[in-house]
Amino acid sequence: MNRSINLRFPVIVLVLFLYANTTYAQSWELLNIPSKSEISDIVIENDTIYVVSKEAGGLFKKSINSSTWSYSQISEGEGAFTHGITGTLSFSISESGMYYAGGGGFITGDGMVYDQFFISEDYGKTWASYRNGLEKVGLIKDIWHDANGELFIGSASGVYKFRTEENSFVRVLDVVAASMLFQQNDTLLAGSRQGLSFSTDHGESWEGKGSDTLNIIAITSSEDGFFIGTNAGLYRANDLNQDWIEVEDFTRTSVNALLSLQNKLIVGTDSGAYSISTDGVETASVFPELKKSRITKLESYKGVIYVGSEVGLFACDMQSECVYAGIPIGRIRTLAFQGDDTLLVSSSDRIERFFALEEEWDTLSIPIDARKIIPVDKDNLFAISSHQFYRCSYVAPCDSSRVDPDNTLFSLDRSSTGDLFILTTTKVLQSGDNGMSWEPIFTFADRKRGYRSPLFSISDSLLFIEAGEQGLVKYSIADQTSEVVGFENDGVNAYYITGSGTIYVSAYYSIHKSTDLGNTWATLLRSSDLSDSDIIIDVLYDEVKEKLYAITSEGRVYVSNNDGKNWGINNELFPTRMEDNEIAPDGRLYLGTDEAGIFVNTKIIDPPITINNEPSISVPNAFTLYQNYPNPFNPSTTVSFELNKPSEVQIQVYNVFGQRVLTQNLGRLQSGLHSEQLNMSTFASGMYLLKLKANEYAQSIKITLIK
Repeated sequence: MNRSINLRFPVIVLVLFLYANTTYAQSWELLNIPSKSEISDIVIENDTIYVVSKEAGGLFKKSINSSTWSYSQISEGEGAFTHGITGTLSFSISESGMYYAGGGGFITGDGMVYDQFFISEDYGKTWASYRNGLEKVGLIKDIWHDANGELFIGSASGVYKFRTEENSFVRVLDVVAASMLFQQNDTLLAGSRQGLSFSTDHGESWEGKGSDTLNIIAITSSEDGFFIGTNAGLYRANDLNQDWIEVEDFTRTSVNALLSLQNKLIVGTDSGAYSISTDGVETASVFPELKKSRITKLESYKGVIYVGSEVGLFACDMQSECVYAGIPIGRIRTLAFQGDDTLLVSSSDRIERFFALEEEWDTLSIPIDARKIIPVDKDNLFAISSHQFYRCSYVAPCDSSRVDPDNTLFSLDRSSTGDLFILTTTKVLQSGDNGMSWEPIFTFADRKRGYRSPLFSISDSLLFIEAGEQGLVKYSIADQTSEVVGFENDGVNAYYITGSGTIYVSAYYSIHKSTDLGNTWATLLRSSDLSDSDIIIDVLYDEVKEKLYAITSEGRVYVSNNDGKNWGINNELFPTRMEDNEIAPDGRLYLGTDEAGIFVNTKIIDPPITINNEPSISVPNAFTLYQNYPNPFNPSTTVSFELNKPSEVQIQVYNVFGQRVLTQNLGRLQSGLHSEQLNMSTFASGMYLLKLKANEYAQSIKITLIK
């Protein structure tokens, strides 16, 4: 049987020497940078909120009562071999705890569409794409489990249902752009550009109802009937066999989201949200903070309405204002601290300012796409984009100039005497008058491409220049002489020079140290120490706390507090693409990502560090479920568990798509140790999830059947 999903998720093996002390959980807080962020889906389950945005390429989640978001990049592979969803649109969780995500895929030369549907069985830590039956499916816009646990997806080319016996998705409804799935009692509804279709036999057959000229975007129901939101208005019907009646207040309005709430209906449009009575008599504008924003998603949980919009996620109450709740999207290009308490952040289109002590963002921003920022004082800074040099202020417009019209600008630095240096594709420029004029001081013999952090001035007379495959160049400003001090063929990604002149260099897969300005080097971390093929993109040194950090391209953080003799590793953000990083004066580490905003560690990072990023879930100690034996097994295995009180016990088995395939009711059992035989002789080989329920509590283990 051909299976394109690989369920043998890679096991990350660490060959680092880790301290033997007890590890503790390290968490990261996601800063809610006020960048544009269109929310495409919201799921709330068991006091956890899950949010996806089509720009993010991943999944954000947090406890409802927490302010800390975590992020999971939806992709397979690492480094240059990473591939994932192009524009995440939909998310779902099965009863067994499997995660599903859908969106846009890439089109191959033979016209096949791949990698728009991904599955995770470890809470979003790792993902695997699934292609069976989806080879020519366009955008996946919605994912739905019906009352029987059957899995459906709504896509640009119709509705697909997963058939266990075929191990494949099969198209069960041939419509254009099925963008919404919804269930009312035993009826499954699908909205598309061709109107509304519904099925009463779990998607095996469908009937159509409604004008085929309406593009249905949202569906909901109330005690008074059904409502559909379309690109041309809001419609209602008492039942599916009646004609749809247009609600007058929403004529020629795009209705993107609907939420049925007691005797009211919340309607999300391109210009804010509205509340109407379900009989359509009374209409009122709600959530004034979002009056001019496009509302994309509506969900409610314990009295709070979560509103997804084109500018982020908001938590709202019908009687009070909406509060911004995230999510930060936008490529973070560079970070820089301005004094002790202000972080300057360059995203894809502007520079924001975060006041770390107050934990607030400035309402002002500077509208430039900066590759590097050099703070000058409280309100002023220097910056460069790919072709412009800027003198900027938060109290006046920026001045800009093209310092090297024929080349791209890559990095900017400032010496202790105030001289500025810019590195371009082919040369290094110097300015002694705050960027009013520039002179070339160094030209590369053969530099064909740019690098990410290539300039560092360490005194009035020395300037180090990272030259990629040409190595690390030490340039004397006073003598106008240069020499290569190593790494000619290794490729330097980043380096850090301390106030005392110690140099730390990351060369793709290793870290090196020099205490004599590059004349001799000691290796602190080698490629054999790293996890898989992850590339080190940054090296940082906290001179106050004497800690050395190595940040990899996929979000692993290596840390040493004895100058590289031993290392710990933090894996919680893996895999998340990194762009730039900064140590705050108080020792906290800020990580800027390619798509998911900025993370700051909530605890000072000290080895040893946890390497586990699965969520910590508090479960009452009602019982203990042990791993089955044998495992793998054929065809029977023993399931053992211990109860601490009399309980009604049930064993449930799920396949990889979260569909329940077996149930064994064990009845009411007394406290103590129990064992139960599980026979799966009629099932196919593969991995399954076994869930044992005792009263209202449940625990799960993975089991493997091999025939």
